[in-house]
Amino acid sequence: MKKLSVALSLLFALSSATAWAEAPIKIGFLYLMSGRLATAGTTSKQGAEIALEEINAQGGINGRKLEGIFRDSKGDPAVAIEEVKDLVNKERVTAIMGIITSDVALAVSPLCNELKVPLFITAAQTPQVTGNKCNRHTFRITWSNMENLKTAVILAAKTNAKKWTTVAPEYAFGHEAWGAFKYHLKKAKPDTTFVEDSEAVFAPIDTTDWAPYVKKVKDSGADGVAMTLFGGNLIDFLRQAKVDGLFDGTREGIAAVGPITAFLALGTDTPVGIWAVTPYWHKANNSPINQKFVEAYERRFVFPPGFQSLFAYAGVKVYAEAVKQTGTTDSPVVVKALEGMTMELPIGKVTIRPEDHQAVFDVIGGKTSDKVMVTKHKKIFRDLDPLVRFPAEVIAIPVDQTGCRMQ
Repeated sequence: MKKLSVALSLLFALSSATAWAEAPIKIGFLYLMSGRLATAGTTSKQGAEIALEEINAQGGINGRKLEGIFRDSKGDPAVAIEEVKDLVNKERVTAIMGIITSDVALAVSPLCNELKVPLFITAAQTPQVTGNKCNRHTFRITWSNMENLKTAVILAAKTNAKKWTTVAPEYAFGHEAWGAFKYHLKKAKPDTTFVEDSEAVFAPIDTTDWAPYVKKVKDSGADGVAMTLFGGNLIDFLRQAKVDGLFDGTREGIAAVGPITAFLALGTDTPVGIWAVTPYWHKANNSPINQKFVEAYERRFVFPPGFQSLFAYAGVKVYAEAVKQTGTTDSPVVVKALEGMTMELPIGKVTIRPEDHQAVFDVIGGKTSDKVMVTKHKKIFRDLDPLVRFPAEVIAIPVDQTGCRMQ
C-alpha cells in the first residue's frame, strides 16, 4: 500500500510538472486603443503580436508558449487600474506591458509594485516612473521625456531660432516635455528665449480643429516650435500647419515625438524641413535583427514599423529572455535578471540600468525631406534626410540626476 502511495505521489508530481511545462505564460497588455490617440496603442499591439508569434514559432520559452491578453485602458487611470487587477487576479498574467499615457503610467506603476508583477512600460514617457517614483517592479523599455527632449534640444541649439514656443497635449506629458525642453535648451544656448506658458499651445486630446492653435503659434512671435503631439493630434496639427504655411521657411520646427505612423497618414502633406526626433527609424539600422523585424512587420501589416511597434516588440523579447535565462516566471527572480540586462534588438544594443530600470539606447533625428518612400501598397510618405544618430551615452540622463532611490 505504501509503495502504491509513493508511486501515485510520483505520478502526480510528474503530471503537475508536465502540466506546468505545457501551460502558457500569460502576458497582460494594456494599451490605449480607442479615441484620438488609438494609433499609438494599435501599432503597439501589432509589434507585440510579431514578437509573440516569433517566440511561439520557435517553441516558446522553455517549452511554454506565450499568450497575450490585450486590454484597452481608454486613457483613463481608473479604468487602467481595474484592468490590471483583473489581468493579475483573474487571468493570472505574469507580467504587464504597454501604457501609452503618462497619467495611466503613474497610476499603474505603484499598483504593479504592490501586486509584485513586473511592469514593462513601452510608450509612456513621464520621467517619474524611473525617477522619483521608481520602484522595484517597473521597467521602462522606451525613452523618457528627459531623453526625448534632450535630443530635441541638441537639434534646436543648432538652428537659428531665437524664441521658442510649444504645441503640446494638455496633460502631464505635454507640460513635463515643455519644462524639460526649456531647461535643457537654456543650458545649451543661454541667449534663447521662450514664450510665456499662457502663450504656448496646450491642446486637449480631443481637439479636431487646429486652425486656432496654428494662429496662436504665429501670433506668439516665436521662430521655433517644439511639438510633443502624437497620434491623431500630431497628424491633424501638421496637416493644418501645411495648409496655413506655418513652416514656410521663417520658423524652425521639431516634432519631438516623431512616429512613422504620422508621416504615413500625412503622406506629402507632411511639411518639408522640420526635424523629427524618434527613438527608432526603420531605415537607421542595417543589422540582420532589424531587417528581420521590419520584413516580418511589413509582411503582416504592410507598413513599416514605428517606435511604438518596436518597443512593444522589444518588451516581449526582453521579458522572454529573462524568463528563459532564469527558468521561472517568479517575479523576484525575473526582476533581478532584468537589472543590468543587455540585448541586441532591432533598435541596436539596449541596456536596462539596474539603478532606475530605464532602458538606454541610441536615438535618431532626421529632417523631413522632398524625397519620398513608397510602401508595398503604394502609400507615399516623406523620408527623413539627413539622419543623425545620437549615442546612448550622450542622450541618457545620468542616474544621479533622475531622482530614483530604488528600494
